Amino acid sequence: KIEKKDAGKGGRGNRRGERGGGKNNQAVDVPPFNQIELRVGKIVEVWPHPDADKLFCEKIDVGDEEGPRTIVSGLRDFYTQEELVGKRVVVV
Repeated sequence: KIEKKDAGKGGRGNRRGERGGGKNNQAVDVPPFNQIELRVGKIVEVWPHPDADKLFCEKIDVGDEEGPRTIVSGLRDFYTQEELVGKRVVVV
């Protein structure tokens, strides 16, 4: 949790245009971003999604013992299959 202090006298206020009183502190919950695992992987195979015109299915090797992960992305309007194969991507 992060302690959030009111803006106090002369502060910028909040979205509603109110100004803080200066004495009230509020705790704000922060998502645990440090628990998110980001991995760099290499796209090894790409094919069009069978049911969607804007999606690709990709096999991405992120070093897992189980082998490449199959991931769906909305990149079909921006890349060809050939352009994606061999690219490195960040996987959440």
